[in-house]
Amino acid sequence: GLCGIPARGRAQRRRRRRRAMAALADRIAGLQRDPTQTQSVGDFVDSLIEALSGAGGKPGKALLRELLAPSLPTALDIGGAEVRKRFLEALAGNIHQFPLQEQRS
Repeated sequence: GLCGIPARGRAQRRRRRRRAMAALADRIAGLQRDPTQTQSVGDFVDSLIEALSGAGGKPGKALLRELLAPSLPTALDIGGAEVRKRFLEALAGNIHQFPLQEQRS
């Protein structure tokens, strides 16, 4: 098979991945119907927006960790389109604050 993985194994992995993604989508949809959860996520995103706006040109390590956390996209999914839009607008308006790493060859 391709990449040393039998075709049957690849198909099983794809099915498992699809089931896991469907389960995650169901869980997110359930959380989106809970006003307490959506309010909590909205408050969290608002705190990130406030931290971005108040970083004064130098975002701290804690803020950078939050922005790079693998759970942030899920939180934005739970918060919905308006929360995601507010976050992305704040990020776009403050992206200039983030240090660029030198590329080394």
